[in-house]
Order: sequence, then C-alpha cells, then structure tokens
Amino acid sequence: MYNITWPGALDRLGPIDTPMHMSAIRRSIRGWVALCFLAALVSACTGAGTSPAVKGDATVPETFRSRKPPEKPPVETKSDAERAREHLKAGEYAKARKAASEAIAHKDRSADSVIATLDKEADKERGQGARAFKSGDLKSSISHWERALEMNPGAPDTKKLKEDLAHTRELFSAREAYKAGYYGKAFREASKAQDYELTRGGALELIKKLRAMADEQYRKGLKHYIAERMDQAIAEWERALVIYPGHERSVRDLKDARRLQQKMETVR
Repeated sequence: MYNITWPGALDRLGPIDTPMHMSAIRRSIRGWVALCFLAALVSACTGAGTSPAVKGDATVPETFRSRKPPEKPPVETKSDAERAREHLKAGEYAKARKAASEAIAHKDRSADSVIATLDKEADKERGQGARAFKSGDLKSSISHWERALEMNPGAPDTKKLKEDLAHTRELFSAREAYKAGYYGKAFREASKAQDYELTRGGALELIKKLRAMADEQYRKGLKHYIAERMDQAIAEWERALVIYPGHERSVRDLKDARRLQQKMETVR
C-alpha cells in the first residue's frame, strides 16, 4: 500500500508499506515528545539553567533573585536648639521653650537666644494686654495675657498675671451674657469679678445696669399689684429676681402678692 523508506537509525525497519509500520512510528514519536516535555518540567522545578526559582508558592524570576532592596535614606536628626528655633518660628511657644531648656541642659548655649526672645516677647504681650484692658477690649487682653504665660510661665509676676487673667475672663463672660440676654448668668459672673481690684470697676458698672433693669421690672409689677392683677404682678417680680437676685422690694412684695392671691382664690 505504501512504499516509504525510513532514513537514519530506523532503516532496519525496512520499507514501510503497511499500516502497522505507520502506527509504530507514530507511537515512537509520541514517546519522544513525552520524554522531552518531562525533561523540561523537571528542569524547571529544580531551577536548572535560566529557569525561574521557586520559593514557597511564589515563582521568582532569576533576574530578581540577586536584586537587593533599596536602601532607606538616613534619618536627619535635629538638635534641641534647632527644634526650639523651628517651634518659635511656628508660634509654638511652649514647645520652643521646652526644647530650648533641654538644649541648655545639655550645654548647648546656642538656645540662649530662643529663651531671650521668648522673655522679651512675653513682656510685650503683658503690656499690650494691660493697654487693651484699659481700653475695654477684654477679649484682646485675654489673648495677650494667655500668650505671655505660654512664652514665659516662670516670670516673677506670673501668679498675679494668672489672677488678672482669671477675673478678666469672668468679667468678659458677664458682659457677653448681658449682651445675649442671660441676665442671671451676667449677674453671677459680675458678682465674682467685683471681688478683684482689677475688674471691680467693670463688674460694678454691669451690676448697676442689672439693678436698674430689676427696678423697672419691679415698677411694672407694682402697677399690676395696685390693679389687683396678681398673676401679672407676680410674673414681673419673678423676672426682677432673675435679673437681680436679692432685689429687696421684689422679694418683699412678691410674698405679699402670693398671700393675697391665695386669699382671693379661697374667697372664690
């Protein structure tokens, strides 16, 4: 049927003229292909030649196995004096003073200039706060004195400055409450501020205004009382006591109005 002569090492098979010979040749070729594939697989798994290296479940190419990780740049360390100057420039006065003090403790006298600057600026803030207080700008005075304490908390007059600041806050709170219509709170804060020399004048002035408001409420209540409108009279006098607790006439007449109201209800 076929008349093919196989060259090379298979010449011993002679003329290939039957299907049986062709089947044998195909099996032989498939066997060689399988052997070649198996050899390539074994080579890849053992890392032979230029095949990738296997580590766990991840395959790492040969070209990356010898590559070193990038080196981290060296961390730049700053001295306490340098940090103090940076904090001073950023307006972080407490941190600046702390860093400068640490530098001086380690014999780094270059931080002396930071301390000197903080002390000088703290004195300026004290003066600006005092001028703002005299002009009636309590909010600005509080801000200046707070910065002064942050810059130089160990100044000789620190105790007095803290007292001035605390009572100025009370007076400022009283004025803000008065503006907002919270008269009871305004009276309480002003009463605390009047006990301190610095804020006594401003506190007494505010208390005087509250007293005048309470007097006006009392007069309104008195008109209702004379007209025997007890409910309205009581309401006006109660408002007077909210504005100015301890308003003497309101306390006295309020008791009388409540007794009279009870009698009127009994008669009815």
